[in-house]
Amino acid sequence: MSKLLIPDPTKRITIAGILEHPWFNKDLPPGVKQMNDNMRIPASGSQTEEEVRAVVKEAQKNMAGGHPAWEDDYIDDTMDAEDYDSPYDDA
Repeated sequence: MSKLLIPDPTKRITIAGILEHPWFNKDLPPGVKQMNDNMRIPASGSQTEEEVRAVVKEAQKNMAGGHPAWEDDYIDDTMDAEDYDSPYDDA
């Protein structure tokens, strides 16, 4: 773990180093390491990194003024519903 926290990126453990480290590989089920070699290429039409960043930026801009009032009403109505089952009811 200490190798992950080294501030200097030239001295920090690499992803390849992590993937080969005995701690990371301990008790891995058979075939797990090979999954990275067989990753599928994203389908055409997937968002680019720039598109994702633009969506996040727009969402952050819209949230600058706080969340919409309807969210409070929705949450209140949901929690007041008779069939709402909260995991915290028994706490």
